[in-house]
Amino acid sequence: MTKRAFVGAFIALELLAAVSWLCAGTMVPIVIAFVMAFVSATWFMELRVAHPVHRAAAIAMLFFIALLCAGISADAGLR
Repeated sequence: MTKRAFVGAFIALELLAAVSWLCAGTMVPIVIAFVMAFVSATWFMELRVAHPVHRAAAIAMLFFIALLCAGISADAGLR
């Protein structure tokens, strides 16, 4: 990985964090959080070049996080 790629990923994460902060109170920050998790996983955790088992574990983790977010959204919507 080059230093330029890491800096680009960092800048992307900072911009996404700013957009997430500006859109607070809507469902947009949750979508942005998934995009930020994807960027972090592909660049900082280097899952693009990782063993398939590691990729499967990361996908399973994101699936369970999505389930938790869906449960929270459903709970908040029913109150």
